[in-house]
Amino acid sequence: MIERIDAGMEFIDRFNERVPVRAAFWMKASEAGRWYLYVASDKIDESTKESFYPEISQVVREMGNPNLDQFQVRLLGSDDPLARAAIDIHQRFVARVPTRVSGRDFGGLSVEEVYIYPPPPKNH
Repeated sequence: MIERIDAGMEFIDRFNERVPVRAAFWMKASEAGRWYLYVASDKIDESTKESFYPEISQVVREMGNPNLDQFQVRLLGSDDPLARAAIDIHQRFVARVPTRVSGRDFGGLSVEEVYIYPPPPKNH
């Protein structure tokens, strides 16, 4: 998991240079069984989400990291319940390393584990 967390951090740093990231986290939902990197931004909503996927592909290609592929990245608007849950944890627990949450409800979903990254610096 350490390699995945590190790859996610690099992705978030690079993506944040192009699209301001409000919250980001790795999550394994109880029913999904797979890990996904969720990235939330104020600039993303249901109508604009698809337009950002080419940016994801480009960042992942530039990274060349085997611990992350573009199909693991999911985009969210900042008002999505999952994004709100991550932002709420940021506000309650100020941390410089990813915060681990396990075996509970997160944004309305039952999760096995979540690793929530600290908020990236504001570039925009």
